[in-house]
Amino acid sequence: MKKLIILISIVFTAILYGQTIDENFWATNGTIYAAARYNNQLYFGGTFTQVYRPITGGAVVDRTTSDAYPNFPKVLSGTGPGTIYAVVSDGNGGWYIGGSFTQVGNVSRTNIAHILPDGSVDLSFLPSGANGIVRALSISGDYLYVGGDFTSLNGVARNRIARVDLTTGNVDVWDPNANGSVYTILPYGGVVYIGGGFTSIGGQVRNRLAAIDASTGSPTLWNPNVQNGLVMTLALYSANNILYVGGTFTLIAGITRNRIAGVSISTGAVIWYPTGGANNTVYSLSIGSSFGDFLFVGGAFTTIGGVGRNRLCAFNLPFGTLNAWDPNANASVYSVLTYGSELYVGGIFTSIAGQARSRVAKFDFSTSLATLTAWDPSVLNNSVYAFSSYLDRIYIAGNFGGINVRGRNYIASIDLSTGNLTSWNPGANNTVLAIFAVEPYLFIGGQFTSVGGQIRNRLASFNLNDGSLTSWNPSANGDVRCFSSKGSILYVGGAFTSITQGAARTRNYLASFNINTGQLTSWNPNANGAVYTMFVSGDYLYVGGSFTTIDALTRNRLARFDLTTGELSNWSPNVNNTVWSVAVYGSVVYIGGAFTSVNGVGRNYIAALDANTGALLSWNPDANNTVYTLAVTGSTVYCGGAFTLIGGVSRNRVAGIDVNTGNVTSWDPNANNIVYTLALSLESGRIYVGGSFTTIMNLPNPSLAGLTVPDVLEQQLTVGFAVNSISVVTGSTGNTVNILLKWLDRTYPEQGVYEVTFEITSPDISLNSSNVSLHPSISGGFTISKVDISGGVRVTITGNSISSLLIDNGDFEGAYLVAVLTFNAPTIDGNYYINLTNISPAVIRLVDPPYTPSNFSVSDGYTVLQVISSTQLPITVPYFTPAGYAQNRKYGDINWDGNIDISDVTSIADLVMENYSAVPVNDPATGSRTFYGGGADPNGYDGSNPDKADRKSADVQGTGGDGDPTNGEGDDLITQLDLAVLVDAVSSGEWPSYPGVISSISGKPAFKAGENGDKFYTLNKSGSGRSSFVKFEIFNPGDESCKIRVKLVNSEVNLRGLQINFKLSVLPGKIDVWKMPDAAGLNFVWARNKFNEVVILLYADGKKYLKIGESVLLTLVLPKVTLEQFVESEPSVIASVENVSKPMMFDISIANFGEFPLEYKLYPSYPNPFNFETAVEFDVPEYSSVKLIVFDVLGRKVRTLVDDKFDPGRKVIKWDARNDSGEVVGSGVYFIVMFANSLESEREFGGKAKVLLLK
Repeated sequence: MKKLIILISIVFTAILYGQTIDENFWATNGTIYAAARYNNQLYFGGTFTQVYRPITGGAVVDRTTSDAYPNFPKVLSGTGPGTIYAVVSDGNGGWYIGGSFTQVGNVSRTNIAHILPDGSVDLSFLPSGANGIVRALSISGDYLYVGGDFTSLNGVARNRIARVDLTTGNVDVWDPNANGSVYTILPYGGVVYIGGGFTSIGGQVRNRLAAIDASTGSPTLWNPNVQNGLVMTLALYSANNILYVGGTFTLIAGITRNRIAGVSISTGAVIWYPTGGANNTVYSLSIGSSFGDFLFVGGAFTTIGGVGRNRLCAFNLPFGTLNAWDPNANASVYSVLTYGSELYVGGIFTSIAGQARSRVAKFDFSTSLATLTAWDPSVLNNSVYAFSSYLDRIYIAGNFGGINVRGRNYIASIDLSTGNLTSWNPGANNTVLAIFAVEPYLFIGGQFTSVGGQIRNRLASFNLNDGSLTSWNPSANGDVRCFSSKGSILYVGGAFTSITQGAARTRNYLASFNINTGQLTSWNPNANGAVYTMFVSGDYLYVGGSFTTIDALTRNRLARFDLTTGELSNWSPNVNNTVWSVAVYGSVVYIGGAFTSVNGVGRNYIAALDANTGALLSWNPDANNTVYTLAVTGSTVYCGGAFTLIGGVSRNRVAGIDVNTGNVTSWDPNANNIVYTLALSLESGRIYVGGSFTTIMNLPNPSLAGLTVPDVLEQQLTVGFAVNSISVVTGSTGNTVNILLKWLDRTYPEQGVYEVTFEITSPDISLNSSNVSLHPSISGGFTISKVDISGGVRVTITGNSISSLLIDNGDFEGAYLVAVLTFNAPTIDGNYYINLTNISPAVIRLVDPPYTPSNFSVSDGYTVLQVISSTQLPITVPYFTPAGYAQNRKYGDINWDGNIDISDVTSIADLVMENYSAVPVNDPATGSRTFYGGGADPNGYDGSNPDKADRKSADVQGTGGDGDPTNGEGDDLITQLDLAVLVDAVSSGEWPSYPGVISSISGKPAFKAGENGDKFYTLNKSGSGRSSFVKFEIFNPGDESCKIRVKLVNSEVNLRGLQINFKLSVLPGKIDVWKMPDAAGLNFVWARNKFNEVVILLYADGKKYLKIGESVLLTLVLPKVTLEQFVESEPSVIASVENVSKPMMFDISIANFGEFPLEYKLYPSYPNPFNFETAVEFDVPEYSSVKLIVFDVLGRKVRTLVDDKFDPGRKVIKWDARNDSGEVVGSGVYFIVMFANSLESEREFGGKAKVLLLK
């Protein structure tokens, strides 16, 4: 199916990207079985007790919050954590790291690397790496000193110590040539002090400690002679010229010096030694200055200077006396770092200063010696070996498997807009197997018996608005595995056989609850085995599991219920083993499980069935093991499970399958263990994967991952005019049009637009730098610069600071008016053109420090503005200046947003019903308020200036008011007549001139062409968490019989109306618009307006709303129109949500005829016999006129159920046992007769069904 995705009213082309992973998305310490999205929250549940960032080897964390920056890369050795022994800041927000590793992010790097400020790897820095472990790094001036076990650095022979010239990136000629490992480096005063396990430098004896001339690379005469063990750490106290030394040594110059000493940098003699030294290794030393000077010491010791100190202590400087501070780490401390008055401590400890801290901690010694702070990055497993600091960031280095470990028992949530774990922590006491969100609740199911310390047996719910546990407490006696919902009913499946709610009630594996009341319903289908999956599509509930009967009827592991009756339908595929997942898309039911045949035909673990008949389809990906989860887009079926082969192609446990061919796509995340759940987010271009895997995309990311979905736009920057045409009065001055910038960023880390440049020129209209100004909406953060060029002006818009950025709107585009073009109209009628040319690239920056810039190509929006100059158009549309205001207001602008459109129509419909509080008004003087909400009387009109302004905007028809012109120029009443006048104005673009319309507006334009194009919003997700949107489905494109079905998919409970606009100029034939039966009860108007556009209005009466769910509202009859032509007509959809206009998302596609029946058919009515209401179901294979008429046994007409046009598909009409007069008819036999005539061919149909009414 060819498909275009359209946001707001702008068409874009999808950019293809390779699969990527949100590399440092959260992970867990146990299996994830369930995940669900609601708005920007991802909820997930399973067996875990901890959630953490899977940043391995090294992580950058905030000095204040301890939160890790997820844009910095994993450091790996193979597929496991690499080890970083040394790190140093590059002074610009980046880091040099050294250790034992093979990969940094997705870049091969051997033991040494440079990470840039934006988290990317510096590809030019020492690409050949080091051939042995790097243990020490230090920067002095333009040089990076490197020490370790290597004998070659970037292909240059260097024995264990080297220097890199940072101005050139090359290994320097400086070559001290150590014969053993170098563990620590400290440059000072033209000398480089080094410690390690060596016994010679440059061929001269230097035992484990040496000073090297920074110029020549030769050892100086300084030679303390450390005679055994290792020197592992150095710290210099310049106030008394002592170099403090720590390690495993026990002798210096033949004298006992156990693991710690102070050596003169002048003579090399030991001049400080705490009596007895340390009884075990000293790994790290650091000098700190605050209210005093201190030498902080970390290691494996338990006594030092003859005094008990467990692994961490401090000496007072300059005298070297042991301080009373005793933090008592419970395991080794490998690194200490002072930064200002902060002391950072790392190692393998899990407790320090009497509090739990996992391997890293921070002390504050600004006012007293080293008080433990609440700062807690909490490292997962293994060790922390080193720190480095830069501004508000700390790099923590080691060989750990994650950071920011947070306790979360079996369930947690992530804010997808920020990428952060939320504070929500309800704490179940056992496995969570199912999660389902439906406003206003989040439902969970599983094996737990308590949540948040309260008894909840396998079922619980939370309020979505605040995350609190509700009082709902039904008790299931077995596992709850799945949920789904339809309207106010929640369906539940699992391994239970009873539900206790007050009393125990038998419910074998299936049950349902009223969402509003929380009560168990009477629905009791009685399956004989577990139900593992549910999916609601239209009026049907599909269930899968291990059952073989439902209601004593054979249903082998897959069944369907008709939700209009609650009854099991006759749809009955035969699956030979467990069904674990069901997903329905269009007319296809996709299933995954442990089966190997469906309907007696071989289908290994995954299959597709016809949703109408249950027939097995030819689609056959053929997996080699169980499929546990499915998620479907318009082009791809994503599946997860235990398989390693699918479609004959190696795919480990997760794959994408083409919906049409069944072929495996190139998407290959490669999970190393089972995938149990998939949560799709098309808005953000992600699929969230949960399971028992420990690596995915060849990276350690246990149990949870966020992956990009192929063929979804990742980043897009568009600049152009806000409209593509404007009508002006010939010879007029001061005409304006805005420049629109739109930015979408679905990558991580988040970036924003900092600078953009474009040129505006015209061959017809005189333009220069004086014609362009910065739009007021961004003037606080941006500056405009302009240069005159031939025929126009070059414009550059730049942020006032590196943090002044235009960012997107979460999962959606951010739209900004950035500049205003003001011009004088030509003096002769005609069509003229102004051109905008984007000068690429723009500059984008990271949204967070260090705001690293990069270049980005700009795509064209509207780059040609047609100026229609005519003497026939008035300069302005009718407006008035309300009493007490300096601002103008247009007639008909009910909500005072500067535009006249569908929200004003629905607003006045509410006013007619005196539903004033439902109408918002953007009052420029008082701020946001409701209609008639500006005066003293909160319930109605009281004659205040704001109320007078409101009355006058709406009172556009009638005469005979009270004479006060500010109360309205009509009859001082707001009635259906005012609504009718406004509807005509919005649909035609011109105020009507029939009698009764006030003279101020009669016959005048309601708005200028393109005038409403400057209002940009996005209709965000609501209801069940899915976006509301419109589908334009094209039947027979290019053919004389071409029609476009307009289907609303609505989850917005406050949707009042829709306005659809498109241009006629590119469409080849005549047009008609049909209102379809689903739109019954809605007001409907369409017209060709004066700007050669079609405008369609569809709206509810006051206090009413469009229904939730899928509805076919309209059909556009457009002979010979192709998909491309309809796209070129620039369709737009504006929704009135709570009487506020919000452009709605929509897509355009060729209708999928596989979804539709092939023949006309009238099905037996159900229930039958009936005593209250029966459903009449029928198939329509193509657009048709259909009549359904009820006759009695004497052939007399009783009721015309329907006489209308229908789109293709299966339809259901209800008969409530009443006649055309609304009277209930008597018991007896009745015949329902169907007559159908195709509107596309000569096909006709007649059918009859008998029903029995019993009372």
